[in-house]
Amino acid sequence: MTELGRSRMRRVPVWAGIGFLILFFADNVGVQFEFLSSTARPAGQVALLVAAILTAAATIWFYKNVILRRWANREPDELASSKIRYGVVVGLPLGAALLGLAFLATVLVGASVPRVSSTFEVGDVIQVLILVVVSAVIEEVVFRGLLFHALQPLIGWKACLAITALFFGAAHQLNAHATLWSSFAIAIEGGVLFGLLFIWKHNLWLTMGVHAGWNLMESLLGVPVSGQEPHGFLDIELQGAPLITGGEFGIEASLITFTLSILVIGIVIVLWRRSLSNVNGLSASCSCHVKPRMLGGRTPT
Repeated sequence: MTELGRSRMRRVPVWAGIGFLILFFADNVGVQFEFLSSTARPAGQVALLVAAILTAAATIWFYKNVILRRWANREPDELASSKIRYGVVVGLPLGAALLGLAFLATVLVGASVPRVSSTFEVGDVIQVLILVVVSAVIEEVVFRGLLFHALQPLIGWKACLAITALFFGAAHQLNAHATLWSSFAIAIEGGVLFGLLFIWKHNLWLTMGVHAGWNLMESLLGVPVSGQEPHGFLDIELQGAPLITGGEFGIEASLITFTLSILVIGIVIVLWRRSLSNVNGLSASCSCHVKPRMLGGRTPT
């Protein structure tokens, strides 16, 4: 490694630490918008939603132009405008489908008994949107963006995936009704799954989309999002052991959701390996120098 390269590596903890503190502050501002929206009037809720969107946009701008371009001295290709469509067309439906399948499974086994809510109104939709904007954007920028690019060059993508997943789960430990199991489940369901998608596609819009679709479906169904009060069009009566229903924390702590996520992680790894095999085969046949779109350019083992 050149002296310039070593100098840049030494600066990583500095810019990563400062960036994390600033983004952590932005996330807490967003959380306050969620809290205030629960007691605000409709006009106030709309204003809070606009504020949440502006905060999310400012977070993306700061990550792209200050943390990456100025401090890390690299282009934010994971947030290229050409990749936005992939996050909307693939990410949103995928996240919604995963959570929807998990919920359907709990209904089929009798763990969840849904009934149409008599109190659902427009204000609940606005609260849900505030939650989705804040959680999907800021959390993905922090965990799949900043931490990945700070840690991956230092410790490799496998250790980076494990550490960021554990951090992601631990960040939910302070939520209402959280347990060690719920935090571990989220570390796998969100930390590992979203992390693998990011390493494979190197597309932060994709993980934002999956995260948003997951939380949006969860909220609208009336399921608590990581222990938070539900605001959906259904009232859910839980029947059975918390390990199956997820308990008061929500369906993310259900063994059903955990198992489904493990299956999807396996599918992602298979598709990733297959895509790398196709790229390597094409490279060998046409003497092209093609690298897979992933951090580190390595094949998962």
